Order: sequence, then structure tokens, then C-alpha cells
Amino acid sequence: MNADGSDQRRLTDNRADDIVSDWSPDGTKISFTSNRDLNYEIFILNVDGSNLQRLTDQPADETYAVWSPDGNRIAYASGSDTQTDIYVMNAGGSNPQQLTDRPDQNFSPVWRP
Repeated sequence: MNADGSDQRRLTDNRADDIVSDWSPDGTKISFTSNRDLNYEIFILNVDGSNLQRLTDQPADETYAVWSPDGNRIAYASGSDTQTDIYVMNAGGSNPQQLTDRPDQNFSPVWRP
């Protein structure tokens, strides 16, 4: 979509909720959360809607994906109603690493320079 709201295009076409999106720093991809598998997982696709890829596949809900400033990694929240922690993974979904481990809710990660 243009800044004035014109030229809107639908990028996903699924009955599930597709929420919490973030542009990659180079402007070529969008990460988002979807519950198309009955729990929330992280997906990415090209800005034209092509090349949909699921990056996570866990029984917990993965949400709030945000790209690192260099575009090489994605931080996200993973968990349940009782405990959610912050993780980071490579932009292609490999090498997930847990960053927090607390008996409460940690979500909405943000990258800082």
C-alpha cells in the first residue's frame, strides 16, 4: 500500500488469523504470526505475497516477531498463558535460542542499536 492508502494488496488468503507483522530492514520480506495450524507460529513471505515460509513449529504459541536491524535474525515470544519467554532465531528459522526464562510473561521484544 502506498503512504496515502492507495494500491492496497492482500498478501495472505487464509481463514486463520494473520496478525502482528513486521517489515524486514531491506524491505523485501514481511514476518507475521498466524494460527493456521491451531496455534500461533511465525511465518515470513515476500512483499508481493510469494514464497510463504513457516519459521516455527512448536506446541507453544510464537508471536511478536521482529527483525534485527541487519535482517539476519528475528526475535519473538514463545509460550503459553502462564509463561512466555523471548527467543531469537536466524532469519530463515534455524538456531532458535531462548533468551529469558522467567515464570511470568515476557513478550514484544524490541531490537536496539
